[in-house]
Amino acid sequence: MIERWKSDPDGSVEQLAELQREHDCSTGLMQRLANRLTTELGRPATVSVVILTIAFWSGANLAAQKLGLQAVEKLPFPDLGIVVAVVALIVALLILTTQEHRNQLAESQLQLTVEIALMSERKVAKIIALLEEARREDPALRSRIDPEAEAMAVAGKHHVAGGDDPDLPTTGNDTGD
Repeated sequence: MIERWKSDPDGSVEQLAELQREHDCSTGLMQRLANRLTTELGRPATVSVVILTIAFWSGANLAAQKLGLQAVEKLPFPDLGIVVAVVALIVALLILTTQEHRNQLAESQLQLTVEIALMSERKVAKIIALLEEARREDPALRSRIDPEAEAMAVAGKHHVAGGDDPDLPTTGNDTGD
């Protein structure tokens, strides 16, 4: 998905938006359902509903016992405990699924951001090199050596994780330099 961004050096914001759209379009029905359920379960109202449901279940059963009526469940409410445990397991699995899905997008965004930063660094180095060349060629300007500008005119060497792309700079740790 990221490879095609290398050919278009401009439009970084559009690239990130397109990355988000592609991620959303490639999301299956089950993942969208899991994301939606996780979002809904994360709302404060859900906490209130759960607390009220447990309180109602417990209160209704205790009241039925005190009034001599047939209670659905007697204290310590083992069925309620099983339901709560199963729901907790399902919610935990939904959260893990949703988090993994969001991590995939975050990794893609990070990779694109690093590539944009590296591209920007190369552009800045090229601009500095062109300015230095123009300064040297302009007869109205005094010709001098500027080691700082010369150092800045060369893009740094970096290592992109998992990248063996010859178009991207590599780490300064390479011993072949």
